[in-house]
Amino acid sequence: MPTPARPVGRSQTPDGMWFRCNSCGEILYRKTLESNFFICARCGYHFRITPDKYIQICSTMVGSRSWMPISPRPTRLASPNTQSN
Repeated sequence: MPTPARPVGRSQTPDGMWFRCNSCGEILYRKTLESNFFICARCGYHFRITPDKYIQICSTMVGSRSWMPISPRPTRLASPNTQSN
């Protein structure tokens, strides 16, 4: 996740509303950062995000109706050591 910007003094804003870019130091508003897919608009730095957030971003780009989670294979191969011709 992005690094929250530390307030200098006592602040009335809730935690996690503003973030500081790790590359250029720009202070970014959370909603603006989310709408830009967690990429700094000033320098192009890509913030680290969780896998769940990445899947959420991908599903919004593809469309929620076409998104289907991948299920694991039900069984393993019967004999993985056999050679095929």
